[in-house]
Amino acid sequence: MEDKTTHWKNNTHPNWWMDPGLRKNTGWIVLLYFGSFALGYDGSLMSGLQAMPQWNKSFNNPSGVRLGLISASLPLATIPMFPLISWICDTYGRRWAIILGSIGNIVGAIITCLSKNEGMFIAGRVVTGLFYSFPFAACSCLVNELAHPRLRG
Repeated sequence: MEDKTTHWKNNTHPNWWMDPGLRKNTGWIVLLYFGSFALGYDGSLMSGLQAMPQWNKSFNNPSGVRLGLISASLPLATIPMFPLISWICDTYGRRWAIILGSIGNIVGAIITCLSKNEGMFIAGRVVTGLFYSFPFAACSCLVNELAHPRLRG
């Protein structure tokens, strides 16, 4: 008996930008990529803050171990979350992992932005770090799962 699934007609337009469904699919994928781009944003943000005289004055010119602690507070906070991320993605789905991580990132960003001292700044970065990897991991997986088979690289 012959397998009929390999002979299905492709009902999409040859050019993805001419097909409304593929345009919508590609739009969502581009939006999901922003969840992955956030990883590099923090590094450039901290470099920019360290170059600002106002930031250095507010935090009493941090250097050495203090500056290292401020910079490393976000990535160090992600380490204990790694087992939890995969469990949440598998149990509740990628979408809820992205939503949870985004809300946590927003709360951490608000704490960081409103910080009046070094401790509050580090606390905001730790809160952000706890939720930082949720969208990164879930968006990376979801992009591969949602892309139309013809558009996968």
